[in-house]
Amino acid sequence: MRITGKTQIYGLIGDPIECTRTPEVYNAGFAERGLDIAAMPLHIPRRGLPELVAAARGRQNLVGFGVTMPHKEAVTAHVDERIGPAVLCGAVNVVRRDSGGRLTGAQLDGPGFGWCLEKTGFSLPAGPP
Repeated sequence: MRITGKTQIYGLIGDPIECTRTPEVYNAGFAERGLDIAAMPLHIPRRGLPELVAAARGRQNLVGFGVTMPHKEAVTAHVDERIGPAVLCGAVNVVRRDSGGRLTGAQLDGPGFGWCLEKTGFSLPAGPP
């Protein structure tokens, strides 16, 4: 992977973060799609979350960040909008930053789990009536 001044950054925040393999998987996916984006882990303790989110707003080459424990619930107070399942479950695991610094939080754990089940041959029952 070649990183230049034009490369966009996608972070993954958590505490601890040392054992994550997510950036490796994301970087392979970005490269496969020809995207000039580099994923990197960011070790952010609980007390550092507000500062990280404030800094994220002003980083022009930051496209967003993934959120892992212990920040999934706390980050909801720092995004400008929650969409999809993030509204219902009160937790966010991905944050998109637009060109103006606005942060939109989403929750992909449930849909991702459902997708994995279906890919392995399981079918999900219909939702509530």
